[in-house]
Amino acid sequence: MRKTALILLFVLLLTTKTVTMAEYKDALLDIADYTETIKLPIDDWSVTVREQISEEDAIEMITKMKKEGLQATKKETENSTNYSLADTQNSSKLNVYYNVIVHSGKAELIAVIEGRDWSETVKELYVKKITKVKNKYFTNMAQTFACLTVIDDAIIGSDYFFKDLTKTFNIQQETVQFDNHENLSHNFIFYGYTPLWTQKISLENATMNIQVAVTENAEGHLTYTIGTPILINEY
Repeated sequence: MRKTALILLFVLLLTTKTVTMAEYKDALLDIADYTETIKLPIDDWSVTVREQISEEDAIEMITKMKKEGLQATKKETENSTNYSLADTQNSSKLNVYYNVIVHSGKAELIAVIEGRDWSETVKELYVKKITKVKNKYFTNMAQTFACLTVIDDAIIGSDYFFKDLTKTFNIQQETVQFDNHENLSHNFIFYGYTPLWTQKISLENATMNIQVAVTENAEGHLTYTIGTPILINEY
């Protein structure tokens, strides 16, 4: 009986892991798959998970992370206390780090997973890491922000890129904001809404969940920084 139970438990765990790897989908994977399809090389990518928690929960979380071997540093500012925690078990293919910001009895837990390369190996590592991070430290109330940058070295051109992007992701309510200031590096920013993703925000009475910043790099090639539901990183 004991042997049978152990076998059933092993099968259950194995099945759960396989389903998780096979069925996990998110905005970053959708964008990465798309850019690979149109043969635009990925320069870098990141996913940020954020959630508001109580100060008491924040202190418990920091204590838990320290016990798990994460290296922590503390910085006091005039209005808040900031804790930075690094995952010492990072793969060479991706990095994971955490920030806990405590202010006036409230706190925010932030996790960032980032990398520069993208391949099937990195994709597998990412799925394992993001599912572990979310299940271990966050609830379903957390917000997730994805960001991916690709370089267009005159392969397709911006006109085709946005036409194909809009069609592929069924983007609606498109808005383009042009840069009229010479001291800014980006050419324009594209906003829109796709029904493919559930997370969304409201901006000037419009619903959006995809943003693309177009910039020109040192070699004169255009780069597209794609964020969902909005870009929170520098570009």
